[in-house]
Amino acid sequence: MNSHNKNIVCMGEAMVEFTRVERQKGEALYIRGLGGDTSNCAISAARQGANVAYLSSVGNDQFGNVAMDIWSKEGIDVSNISINPGSPTGIYFIEPAPEGRNFTYYRKGSAASEMTLTSDARALLSGEVILHLSAISQAISVTARESSFDAIDLVKQNGGMLSYDTN
Repeated sequence: MNSHNKNIVCMGEAMVEFTRVERQKGEALYIRGLGGDTSNCAISAARQGANVAYLSSVGNDQFGNVAMDIWSKEGIDVSNISINPGSPTGIYFIEPAPEGRNFTYYRKGSAASEMTLTSDARALLSGEVILHLSAISQAISVTARESSFDAIDLVKQNGGMLSYDTN
C-alpha cells in the first residue's frame, strides 16, 4: 500500500457463502460466493479505485483459497491475512424463505475467530489509514474482539479514521 495516500484497511471475518437457487422444480443448486460485511466493503472500495488492505485469518483449506483468490483478483492487499492451518475458514448457507432469507452459519472455531494482529499488521495500522470494522467480527470471539480493540487504539493513536458497521 502506498503510504502517501489515505488507505483503507478492512478487518474482520469473511466467510464463503452458498446460496440456494432452484434450478428446476425440486432441484436445488448452490451458488458459491464470498460474504462478510468487511470483505464486501473491501471489495467495493477496491472496485472504486481505493487502495485497500484486508486483515483477517482464513483456514489452510479450499474455502480459504477461494477467499484469497477473490480478494487478490479484486486488487486487495492480502499480505496481512494469516493462513491458519489448524482452523477452518467459516462458511454459511443462504436459503430463500417467504420472509426473505434464512442463514445457517458454520463458524465456530474458524480461523477468523482466532485472528490477531501481527507486527506487520500493526505497522500497517500505524500509518494514516481508514480502518473499517464490524460489530459481527467483534462478537465471534474474545480473541477477535481484543484484536479489533487493539486495531482501533492503534489507528486512533496515529491520527487515522474509523469506519464502524454496527450490522
